[in-house]
Formats: sequence, C-alpha cells, structure tokens
Amino acid sequence: MKFKLFTITAILISGICFAGEQLIGEWLINEGSGGTAFCSPGSYMMTDAILNGGENWTTDENGTWFRFAGTQTFQASYDVFPIDFSKDFRVTFDFWTGGNGGLLSNDTIGWGAGAWNILKQNGYIVMQQHSGGVATGNIYLGDCDKDGDGVIGDDWYSVEISYDAGTNQVGMSIDGVEDTGVHYYEGGTGINLSNSLQRTELVLGYHSVGYQLLNGGLRNVRIYQTLEKPTSPSPYNGQAAVVPGSVTLSWDDSYEGYSAGYSVYISTVEDEITNRSVTPIAAAANSAEVTVDGDSVYYWAVDGDGIIGDTWSFQTQGAKPYGLLPADDSTGISTFVTLSWTEDSDVDSFNVYISDELGGLDSVTPFSTTETSLSFAANALDLYRWYYWKVAAVIDGQEFDSAVSSFQTTGDEWLDRFDYGSNDAIRAAWVQQAGSGYDIAWLSRPNAPYNNPAFANIPYGPDGASSFIKTFESPLDFSKAANMTLSIFHEADGLVNCAPLTITLLDEQGGTIISSTYTPGDILSDDGQFDVKVWYRWIVPFAAQTAGLDAVAAVELTVPQFEPARWLFVDTLTITVPQCEGGGLAGDAYGDCQIDLRDFAVIAGNWLGCNRIPADSCDDYFYEIFAEIE
Repeated sequence: MKFKLFTITAILISGICFAGEQLIGEWLINEGSGGTAFCSPGSYMMTDAILNGGENWTTDENGTWFRFAGTQTFQASYDVFPIDFSKDFRVTFDFWTGGNGGLLSNDTIGWGAGAWNILKQNGYIVMQQHSGGVATGNIYLGDCDKDGDGVIGDDWYSVEISYDAGTNQVGMSIDGVEDTGVHYYEGGTGINLSNSLQRTELVLGYHSVGYQLLNGGLRNVRIYQTLEKPTSPSPYNGQAAVVPGSVTLSWDDSYEGYSAGYSVYISTVEDEITNRSVTPIAAAANSAEVTVDGDSVYYWAVDGDGIIGDTWSFQTQGAKPYGLLPADDSTGISTFVTLSWTEDSDVDSFNVYISDELGGLDSVTPFSTTETSLSFAANALDLYRWYYWKVAAVIDGQEFDSAVSSFQTTGDEWLDRFDYGSNDAIRAAWVQQAGSGYDIAWLSRPNAPYNNPAFANIPYGPDGASSFIKTFESPLDFSKAANMTLSIFHEADGLVNCAPLTITLLDEQGGTIISSTYTPGDILSDDGQFDVKVWYRWIVPFAAQTAGLDAVAAVELTVPQFEPARWLFVDTLTITVPQCEGGGLAGDAYGDCQIDLRDFAVIAGNWLGCNRIPADSCDDYFYEIFAEIE
C-alpha cells in the first residue's frame, strides 16, 4: 500500500498515525547525555535505543540534538526492539547534513544481499538496494538556504520512509515531497536477492559498515507499524457445539514480540460487539479465559491499540437441562416420583432443587446426581402438595439452570397395587408369618368381570390364622395422611358373611402403631347385605392415632382360620389426604383442609416469587386467591 503523505513536520510534532497504524517507537533525541536515546512514554514498546560512537550532544537555536560526526550511529537492534521489516511500516526522522552520508539502513550487513539504504549523496537523497551498487530513486535537495540564514547546508529536513509489504514497495518523501520512483527490495528484472527482508534492526547514521558515515544531525525518530488485525480465532468463527463453562479464547498475533495488550469483547448480543458497548477483558497475551453459558451464540472481537478486530462468533452446546418430567403443571403425581430431564452437554454432575414454595427454591440444599433422573426417598414428598423444581447442570464448577417446573403430588398414594406378575414375586414381598396350608398368591384375570385385573389372593386357612407382612425399604411417613384404604373382594359363594380382615402398621421394632379390623357390617351393599364378588373400598382412618405414623416400617394383613377354605382378594393399598367437601377448600394452599397461617405463608411466598407458570399476572393471581377465601 502506498501511504498518502502529509506534511512531515506536522506528523513529527503531533505523532499522528495513519489509519491502522501504531506508534511503536519514538526517540526525540532532544535531551540526554552518553550513548542512550530515550524512548518516549507514548511509545508502544518503551525501549531505549543506542547512540554508538561516543557522546556528541549539541545545543543551539534548534534545541538539543545528537551530532553525527562520522562515527556516531543510532541503532534500535532487534534484540531490544523487534520491528518486523517484513510487514508494513513507516519511519520518520529529522536530519541535516552539509555533506554525504548514510541516513537509514535495514541491517549492519553492509552490501550483503538484501541490504537497502537511504543516503545523501551529491546533493541527492538516494534510496539504494544491493544489486551491483545501482542506486534507484532519488530526490534532489539542491544547495539551498532553506531557513534563510545565509548558510548553505545547515538546514533540517523531515524524511518519511514507508513500506507496503503487500506490493513489496517502498515510498519516500522529503518535507512532504514524494519520490515517485518505484523501489523493490526483491524480485524485479535482473535482481535476484538471496536474503529477503526479515526481522532485523534499524540503523540511522551510516550507509554500510565503514562507508559513508553521516556528518550532520539527527532527531525525532519515529517508527510506525501497520498492525494487522488478530487472526485465526479459537473457537474458530462459526464453530458449533462449544462446551459451555470455562473457554479459552485465543488468536494469532503477528506482533507478539512487542504487544502492549488487547481488549477482548464478548457478548451474546452482536450489536454490543459492533458498538464495543460491553466492558472489555484485558489480555496481556493472545488468549483470554471466559465463562460461557450453554445453548447460546456468542460474538467476540479482539482489539489492539488502534486496531479494531473483526467480529467472530461461536455457538455453545445446550448446557441447560430441558425436557423436565413430570411435565410442568402436572397433577396427581406419585410421591414416589422419578424426576428426569434431558442434557446435551458433557457435564460433571447435576444439582436438583425442589421446594414446596417457589420463593425457597434457591435456598434449599440440592440433591446431587450424575444421572439424568432422580428418585425420591419414600417420605421425601408430601401428599397433595405443589412442588417447584429445577435442574442445574454443573460444568467446571458453574451451574446452568433449567427452567423452573412444577407438579402436584397425588392425594391418594398407592403403597401396593399387587401387580407382581408371579406367585414368587408376591411371596417375596409379602412374607407369610403365620398359618399353614395356603400361601398368598397373585392372580390376573383381565377378562373377568372385575374392576381390578390383577390382585392378591389371601387364603382363609384351615390350620389357624394367616398373616403376611410387607416391609418397606425405608420407613414411610404417614403422618400427613388422613386415611389408609384397601380394596376388598370376597369370593365365597353361599356365605352371607365373610371373615374379618385385620390391617396393622408396624414400627421398626415390630411394634403396633395402629391396627384396624373390619367386620361384615363395615362393608355392606346398598340393600344392607354383604355381596360377594364385588369390590369394596375399606377406609382406615388415622384421626385417632398420630404417634409413630412418621416412621411406618411395615404393614401386616391378617385373616382368621375359616372352614371351608375360602379366599379374600385385596388390591390397591393406599394412603390418602383428607377429602375436603366440594372437591377442595378455597384458599387451602397448604392442602390440609383447613385455613390457617400456613396457607397464607404459601400464598405470600408464591406471590412474591411469581410462581405462575406460564407467568400470569402475579397481582391477578394474588387477588383471585383471596377472592375465593372471602
């Protein structure tokens, strides 16, 4: 690229950069002593240059400057200042000389292959490259009195050298007058350079080693590099399925040798990157650690000093769990429910949050699991209660929350449906404790005229009373239930009455918590008679018994001796909550068939948490509830 040149004096005074440039080195050489050219604070690199050849400082009407008297040189070597001469750059400086001498060289290799030089020779500013000593391009200074002081050869000139790496072309101007010659470092007719431009050093003050040293003055040296935008982003632009959590953003940097740092912008809103309206992350090197959510598109960009980077994007995997089951707003859910969800990402674990108040969801202790399902302990959930829950996928210590879902547990929880499938299975669950002659059996009559196609057959044995006990895996909490129920079917043709059945709840020591026995009069048909081959629902109330119901370890079914042998069919053992009249009590948010402070606590907590899913008006919900109570 050929730079559009402005008056160099203005550039030198203000340090103006062209678009895309960065002032990476500035040495005014206007004060000091010894052999150091101090780098200005505004420079990109903050590295002092070397003034070789001895101390030779001069102060006159032009200020303080360093005089070159044939042996002095200015040197910014690659060891301390890695300017890359293989990329676009621009060098400006002021000089004066009354004689011949070198001004700028790309190396100390002298006339070696690939050398290039700028020198004042015979009244001209000449740009040369090594090819048989041929000079190409020149600007004639002439023997003029530029400052009008009557002295020829003491005038200061401003020089600008620019290089376009894309065309391998050098441009030069003196006091804003551009040299129109075209100069190539390599290639071209008759030129076969074995050493192309590379990272090397900048030397001012001589043409080549031991040849045409500058006799004059030098000051205001500036180097501008046309910095390139960062490239090769990782994740690459448009990449999909990036794992959420901690992600390393990285990019290639052609100027890592003297990079002053980067500003990294990242957002899920593209306009915030385009406008740079998000707070940037400072990165000293060409990478930055960020944390990203799942199931999102991220936009990001990297800027250097004065360089606006391109906008890149990537998409993360769906870290947030979805497809929560039971489905949102479900009712009649078993307290033995298994919660499940779907997850697309590679996660470390899941945290499951569940509460009967939405407002308390974030304060409960979560259940942790590495599976995509969770089954609750038998006494973990209450009957006929609304629950709110969410699942957080844990990736690198960070949680990614699902949407909040809700369900209501059933008010009639079955403990045993007797759907065992075989006699061996039912006898393993219901162990015979007493009696002989007959054991419990499992029956399936899907085509029979019964309501229940699968049930248990409890025999009236001829050899004494028979009892069968089912022990729960862990004690169950019946304390919040109102009743226990059992379906009964008596198959005893020709019998007016049936023998009684006793049901007993046992604690962990085998002690009785509550026991109840039905008699024939307890379950009569509408005509006052007990009908055989009809299913009846037996209700055992808990109202008079509270102690021990929070830890029921087993249930026992007992029938007396009876001859001739007959059978009692049983099915669907349940516990139930109170059945409030009219299908429910208005305002009974707690679900215990009474209105008290617990109901108001639930209503207030839900309203404050706005638990309407999908979100209705919280105010409308709140007022509707109290309208029902009134």
